[in-house]
Amino acid sequence: MKHTSQAAEQSKMQQTIQAFERVLEEERLALHRLDRPAIEAALVRKVQLSEELVAQKRAATRGDMLLLSALDGKIRRNHLLLSHARSCLSGIVSLFQPQESVGYFDAHRPSAAPVRLNLRG
Repeated sequence: MKHTSQAAEQSKMQQTIQAFERVLEEERLALHRLDRPAIEAALVRKVQLSEELVAQKRAATRGDMLLLSALDGKIRRNHLLLSHARSCLSGIVSLFQPQESVGYFDAHRPSAAPVRLNLRG
């Protein structure tokens, strides 16, 4: 009777998906802490794992495809967190910048540019 470990019984794709899920969890925690180095490290690792998944897709089983579908949901969740963090940070940074932005115009916002009046004619 053979004693095989759980890792040996899993497909290579399942192992890659689990590694991807661990990276997503690390990224999620880094997003909550606004830990830029950790977020960037997760990005690099996600690119590597994505390339591995693409290479392994040809041999994917039905179970692998279900796991990929669940992984897609987790990726989307982190993307929303990242978008929200970026929006919040942009709002904070805009508080410290002049009101006028090059290339953008808001007709309802008063201009922060100085106004000169010529009263002599």
